[in-house]
Amino acid sequence: MIKIALIGPHNSGKTTSLYYLCYKLKGIGEELGIGQEIARECPYPLNEAGGSVTQFWILFKQIEKETNLEKWYKKIILDRSVFDEVAYSLHLASKGLMLEEEAKFVKEVAFSWARIHPYSLLIYHEPLSLESDLARGSNTSEYQEAITKRFKDLIKELPVRVEVVKCATKERRCKQVLRLVEEEFQEAR
Repeated sequence: MIKIALIGPHNSGKTTSLYYLCYKLKGIGEELGIGQEIARECPYPLNEAGGSVTQFWILFKQIEKETNLEKWYKKIILDRSVFDEVAYSLHLASKGLMLEEEAKFVKEVAFSWARIHPYSLLIYHEPLSLESDLARGSNTSEYQEAITKRFKDLIKELPVRVEVVKCATKERRCKQVLRLVEEEFQEAR
């Protein structure tokens, strides 16, 4: 099985990349499982307005989504991974909005999950300029920079290959992500 996750801070083009991949890879339809971002479905406040309940909900819904996709598909592409929740939880704990022990729990669960259900590749999206997004709550450049720093620190610890996408435009970013995904699919043959 090949499991690829698009990771990174908010406003980095992950969802746009996922939709682009869906369009470009539609020919492999029945063998490709797509995991859309689940944070927008969360019934609790997001980002700094949230806390441990939000992070736990998103983490376990992510695990549930991946479990279901793994049952049916040989190739999976995800908008986010369990590691995204680690970055957000560590930030919340640093601001006193979540207990340190809770953030540590999120990290332990994420790393345990990834050992049992490994990712083949993580594609980290560098942040783009902020766009208005009322669903997210905190949408400031300071918040985006703080989350970006957490991701950069976390990437050094991840037990899987991480490719970084830095293109300035979403169009070029999508093409680079497609190339990385196609290369991963080719290597797996």
